[in-house]
Amino acid sequence: FQVSLKVKVLQGAFWNKGDLWLGFTQQSFWQVYNGKMSRPFRETNYEPELMFIYPLNLTAGKFRIKMAGISVNHQSNGKEELLSRSWNRLILITAFEWGDFAITNKLWQRFTEKGDDDDNPSIQDYVGRTEFTIGYARKKHIFSLVLRNNLNFKHNRGFAEFSWTYPIKGTLKMMLQASHGYGDSLIDYNHKQTIIGVGAVFQSL
Repeated sequence: FQVSLKVKVLQGAFWNKGDLWLGFTQQSFWQVYNGKMSRPFRETNYEPELMFIYPLNLTAGKFRIKMAGISVNHQSNGKEELLSRSWNRLILITAFEWGDFAITNKLWQRFTEKGDDDDNPSIQDYVGRTEFTIGYARKKHIFSLVLRNNLNFKHNRGFAEFSWTYPIKGTLKMMLQASHGYGDSLIDYNHKQTIIGVGAVFQSL
């Protein structure tokens, strides 16, 4: 399951525009049937983030750039020794619209770590260096596609995740999700996986 929080800490930082946000995401992955490992969860990923978002309104036909931003991001799983995973990134964010599609792009650079301090030196080769999220809404149906890639044409690796949500009542939605590729979780970032899930989403704006 996943819990995400986002709080505005400063509004109108430059020329009465631009907001500073604090974000936090926690993802826990179920592992009920393995008594030798930690259960009921195989792993929990923690992701605090500090973001500066600047609104834009640049249009060209059906194409509109809505905002640009920058983020300092940390992600780790809190485990020890061989199972420990962590990294820090500087992320450039752009959000735009093209017709009925809402698109967000993230392009990041990892902060380098030295020697034994680096739990996962190859993580960018698997999890990637850029991410596109494409959203489309039709009536009550919301479709989302997440695409990540390492931008290495010789040893190319990536990740794709498709989600469909439909409202049930109030803030409760049902969700169907399917993913394939690398980096679904930190502990298995260098293993290719195919995952299909059904669940519920509680969303409060």
